[in-house]
Amino acid sequence: MLNNIYAFIYIDALPLEYISIGSTFLAKLMNKNVITLENIPGYSFGIQSTMLAGKLPQETKHWMPYIYVPELEQSCNLGFYRNSHFQKLLSRFRYLPGPMKYAYELSLCNPLFGTFKKGVKLCGIPVQYLRKIHTYPYYYMNENPFFLEIKRTFKEKYDVDSYYLGHSLQDALDDLVELTKGISGKKIEQDLFLFLYIDDLDGVGHMHGVGTIRWFETLKKIDISLLYLYRLFHKLAKSVHLLIFSDHGMCNADEYIDIENLFRKYNLENSIYYFVDATLTFLWLDKKYKKESILKFINKKLGDRVRVFDIEADRSALQRYGVYFGNREYGDLMIQTKLCKSFFPNFYSITRPLKGLHGFWPDEDVQQACMIFPIYYYDLDIPRHIKDIRNFLLNLIST
Repeated sequence: MLNNIYAFIYIDALPLEYISIGSTFLAKLMNKNVITLENIPGYSFGIQSTMLAGKLPQETKHWMPYIYVPELEQSCNLGFYRNSHFQKLLSRFRYLPGPMKYAYELSLCNPLFGTFKKGVKLCGIPVQYLRKIHTYPYYYMNENPFFLEIKRTFKEKYDVDSYYLGHSLQDALDDLVELTKGISGKKIEQDLFLFLYIDDLDGVGHMHGVGTIRWFETLKKIDISLLYLYRLFHKLAKSVHLLIFSDHGMCNADEYIDIENLFRKYNLENSIYYFVDATLTFLWLDKKYKKESILKFINKKLGDRVRVFDIEADRSALQRYGVYFGNREYGDLMIQTKLCKSFFPNFYSITRPLKGLHGFWPDEDVQQACMIFPIYYYDLDIPRHIKDIRNFLLNLIST
């Protein structure tokens, strides 16, 4: 039997307000103790990197799974995508109605991204931007270099083996079956740290919406499985330390903003280049003296549907939330949608808008992170920000 099992269960996009409605085991855990954590703007890639590294994105350069670094401007992965004539032909498909949009995404996803298992898939990106945007060659948490580093720290400093189980609930359960084969029935006096990553709610929420029948069915399945895991852990170890973490909530989209069409309609594409994400758009200016006029234009056209950040003028606000990138890695201007509004089409897809959204500014409840854990952990230094979780976990296994 093991001495201790430390189980850090990361449930992507679990909103606190739904726990008491769609679950029983999670609701009981939440009645014991739950804390909300300060978060960063953006999505799970940046949140995971911040949590595992114990540093903000502006320190790690890990905020989005893509980044603009001028000195790294690259050629495309496949040679014929560099051909200007082919780019023009393919670009026409992107802006045509109907099935041509699907042809465009298919032409990028299959030959360009389909052969690569790791990294983010930007199947809606304009072909002329492929050379400008550098994507990290990993995407999931177990591929993240900060995850590999904390695993080494657990082993080398505390002699604790750690395992990643996931990405989906079923993957986590299957991985656990394999792991327990080497544990059950053996006298192994040691500690294990388990990272369980469950992204089912996030996927269902994006595709079908939050609070739908399909979404609640998924939450109930996760809840029942967590009870099963809790009981199993107690059979395998003398002591079980269970922590439930949610990186953010989610809301249903109430408006889609076609910001690319806005740029084209007013002929701004000759003055800027940009990256359109689901709730964030980054703008790089060829001529900085045009910044003021472009700022006024965006505020006039999009009004209270967005927040606009000037990298220079809003430096203190961006630094506070850990996303100040002074070398223009994410543009000269950042446009953040207000709650439950999304940019579409975007560089991920031009055919499938997301029904459920997150990635808003941290002062929105939807962007709130939380952690559920036993109250006796108050003897430790309780985290207040997601970047504090790393030290919390290290202190937990060292006590």
